[in-house]
Amino acid sequence: MVIIITGASHTGKTLLAQRMLEKYRYPYLSVDHLKMGLIRSGNTALTPYDDEALTGYLWPIVCGMIKTATENRQDLIVEGCYVPFDWRGSFPEEYLPHIRFICLAFTEGYIDAHFEEIRAHACAIEARLFVDDLTKEGVKAENRRYLEGFSQRGENVVMIDSPAFYTGGTAALWERLSSDPADPAEEEADPLIEDARRYIERLFMNDRGGHDAAHSLRVYRNAMEIASGEPGCDKSIAALAALLHDADDHKLFSTENNYNARAFLTEHGIEGGEAERIVDAINSVSFSRNRGRTPGTIEGRVVQDADRLDAIGAVGIARTFAYGGGHGRSIEGSVEHFYDKLLLLKDLMNTDAAKTLAESRHAFMEAFLEELAFETGISGKSL
Repeated sequence: MVIIITGASHTGKTLLAQRMLEKYRYPYLSVDHLKMGLIRSGNTALTPYDDEALTGYLWPIVCGMIKTATENRQDLIVEGCYVPFDWRGSFPEEYLPHIRFICLAFTEGYIDAHFEEIRAHACAIEARLFVDDLTKEGVKAENRRYLEGFSQRGENVVMIDSPAFYTGGTAALWERLSSDPADPAEEEADPLIEDARRYIERLFMNDRGGHDAAHSLRVYRNAMEIASGEPGCDKSIAALAALLHDADDHKLFSTENNYNARAFLTEHGIEGGEAERIVDAINSVSFSRNRGRTPGTIEGRVVQDADRLDAIGAVGIARTFAYGGGHGRSIEGSVEHFYDKLLLLKDLMNTDAAKTLAESRHAFMEAFLEELAFETGISGKSL
């Protein structure tokens, strides 16, 4: 996966790229470093003041690097200002599913309230040449240009309106960027994964209570993202365990010994030790049946984390009330479920990636419960 991070000056593009490097081991390319290297080496007569011309000069080089990384299935973060508004037109269609894009911009209210902080932190990550030229109106104009230019083309612009973005917001951004499969083409090309997807869609075709095929696919995607940071994890084991983890859920089926999961594996020639590893990982998922126990395999830990991530945050809230409504549970009863289980999950994650992703999802649930209590008086147990 290639992630392009652009936006107005001083919005934290480099900070976000460095945090991703440190937490997720994604290497990153600074377009500013490339620019200064070309200028200082005498390979261009352009100067740091020539913003528009620099975009036209640098983007074809950066674009070529992104294509090379994509073709070689290499992860890369590209960070900098010199990304044209119509950047998608630089790539053939087959490259775009492997590229994530995000633009950062300040709201005008944030600039009004925090301009002196913006100036003070302008050189916090890297030395800047023109900090003395920074004005409030200039910062507003630049942010408007990025917002309007990329929004008009349907791009994702994250508006920074609080200093909290620089503490919890970056983890949420990573979650958003990585929520889709890193390599959708590879996923679709794997007939076994496609067969597993179709199998669970048949199994869950009548379920609308939160344990449906969409849930299993999200768990699969979570698992693949987490597994990418766990060198010892067998992705093929984790993938099938994630997709089939609810195939014999006791709340949905009366099967024994993972009958539905084993039927799929046997049909596809997966038997013996490989099948047992998948089933073992599946059996590691259940919260009620594994309370206080850590899965013994990395695949089990990855799939357990992946499932628990889908139980918290916005999707966890939606699933809780969908299940509650479908099973005659009151709003008060669903709220109790947060305190009995969901608010515990953040501290039960096994892997570093899941622990990071869980932080923002947990905070979202706490904020939701606080607002619900304010509006309805339904507060459950004390936060």
